[in-house]
Amino acid sequence: FAARAAPQLEFRGTPLMRATQIAKVLRHTIVWVTAALVVLGLYIYTGYVLTRFPWTRPAGEALGNYLGSTVLSLGGSLLRAVPRLFTIFLIFVIARFFTSVVRTLFDAVAQERINLPGIHPDTALPTRRIVNALLWMFAIVVAYPYVPGSDSAAFKGVSVFGGLLITLGSAGLVGQAMSGLVLMYSRSFRVGHFIQAGKVQGSVVELGLLATKLRTPKNEIVTLPNSVVIGAEVTNYSAATEYGHPLLIYSSVTIGYDVPWRRVHELLIGAARELDFVLADPAPFVQQRALDDSYVEYQINAAIDAARSAELPELYARLFAAIQDSFAGANVEIMSPTYLSMRDGNRSTVPARSAPAGGGAPA
Repeated sequence: FAARAAPQLEFRGTPLMRATQIAKVLRHTIVWVTAALVVLGLYIYTGYVLTRFPWTRPAGEALGNYLGSTVLSLGGSLLRAVPRLFTIFLIFVIARFFTSVVRTLFDAVAQERINLPGIHPDTALPTRRIVNALLWMFAIVVAYPYVPGSDSAAFKGVSVFGGLLITLGSAGLVGQAMSGLVLMYSRSFRVGHFIQAGKVQGSVVELGLLATKLRTPKNEIVTLPNSVVIGAEVTNYSAATEYGHPLLIYSSVTIGYDVPWRRVHELLIGAARELDFVLADPAPFVQQRALDDSYVEYQINAAIDAARSAELPELYARLFAAIQDSFAGANVEIMSPTYLSMRDGNRSTVPARSAPAGGGAPA
């Protein structure tokens, strides 16, 4: 029997129990049922034997009455529980119906087939989950008084103990969940966007209620708790496509004052225009970021399609290589010169009017 039943006990292709496990469960069940029947039989037989003798008849009748009253009490409790159980079943059927309606409605919003005021397609899925959770919580609260034994002191004590455990253990969980809701409804980023959160850069592969998962350019999956993401500075490189403008990539070099600045601008812009992923409009441009004591800091800015933001590490590498090739071809060295001023140390730094008479610094 176990060998025939084992292949049928599966969930979505995954076997739930092996034949040996089923056989073990059946064996233990038979043993316990047999033991219970033996004990019940001995109880009934003992009561019957005691009623056969005048001296023990009261004890036998007491055993029989106790068994009968217990069976009647259990049967009565079951009969009284039937309407309550039916009410609980009805409550959950109604809750199931409303959750199905909510699922259909918000799925249509997510697919942009209908519009709901205040509900964005990106937030339709988390909103659906919240509404469904509230519906089920309301159904549980309504059904609780109909649970058999819910008014007993033992049931109330277990409920209070369970609520205390949930309260103490869910403080951090609730904080993470609230951070997840903030991320979802602020729509700072969504799945597929290339972002940088703190020091981690990658594509968003999952935006959950408790954590956000990023796939780095090295194909590493990094899991960030939502509270960490909320507290970090988040840069969304893919968001430019939603606003209809390109994304700028940039790089800085420092060149000495001996190289004319117009020549440096020409070389940097020429390097950017050599790259096929750089857009012609807007054209690449150079900004002078600082005038240092020994060199000038130049920054090249080039526009790219924001849809290629996930390729940023590779695009930056190609930009750096193009800049090196451009300057090397023009015999211009990329360096930050430093000048040292040498002075004669034979004279003291003390002003002449303050120096002692006839005394200077020894050679």
